[in-house]
Amino acid sequence: MRDIKCDVITLEVGINIQTTAAMTRRVFTSAFEGFVETLRDGHPKVPIVVISPLWYGPLEERAPVGGSSFMSLKDLRSCLLTSINTMKAGGDEQLFYIDGLTLLGSGEEKMLFDKLHPGPEGNELIAQRLFACCSVFGRSCDNAPAPAPSSHIPKLSAGGYLVDMPGEGRSRLVVKEQGAALLAVSERQDWPPALVHQRDEFVFLCNVPGVWGHYTDGRVVFNNGTVWQSIRGPY
Repeated sequence: MRDIKCDVITLEVGINIQTTAAMTRRVFTSAFEGFVETLRDGHPKVPIVVISPLWYGPLEERAPVGGSSFMSLKDLRSCLLTSINTMKAGGDEQLFYIDGLTLLGSGEEKMLFDKLHPGPEGNELIAQRLFACCSVFGRSCDNAPAPAPSSHIPKLSAGGYLVDMPGEGRSRLVVKEQGAALLAVSERQDWPPALVHQRDEFVFLCNVPGVWGHYTDGRVVFNNGTVWQSIRGPY
C-alpha cells in the first residue's frame, strides 16, 4: 500500500484484531501507529481516513478473552482515537478519524445479517454515511468533483437553537457568524465552541469527528441522536 499511487486511503481497523484477541492494548497501539507511519512515508500528502469498528454487540463492553491487557471494542475505539490525536498533534494534518458507530450503530443490528457483517442494505447505508463524512475532509471518496451547491438547499442560519441530546437533557446554543464560517457556542461550560461546516444539507461539527447532521426547516438531526431546533430570541 505504501508504494501504490492513490488519492485517498481509508482503513477500517480493529474488528478482526479485537475479536480474535490478536493483540494487547500496548502492542496494538504501537503496531497501528507504525503502520500509519509506513503509509505516510509513501503518501506524505494523501488523506488517510481511519474507521473504527462498526457495532458488534457481544464484544462492545468486554474482551473476547480474560486479562486486563485485552480490549473491548469500546476500549479499542478509544485507543484508535488517542493514537490519531497524538499523530495529528505531531503534525499529520491529513489524518482523519470516523467512529464506526456513526456508520452503523447499536440500533441498526438488523442490517448485520450474521450479527457482525452488514448485508446489502447495511452496506448501502454505510456507503451513504461514509461519503457524507468524507466530504467534509475536502474530497469525495470516489474522487468525483463535489456537486455544485443548490439554491434550493436550506442554509443553517445564525441564531438560537434548543438542543436535545440523549442522556444529557436539554440546553441552548447560539450559532454565530465568524468571518465566512459559523461558530456554535453552547450555554454549557463543558461543551467547547465548535466551528460548523455545511455541505449541501449535511452539517458537521469540525471538532467532533464522525458526527454529522441533516438540516431542514430550522432543524438539525445528528447521527448520534442529538437534535438542534431553531428558536426565536431571546436566547
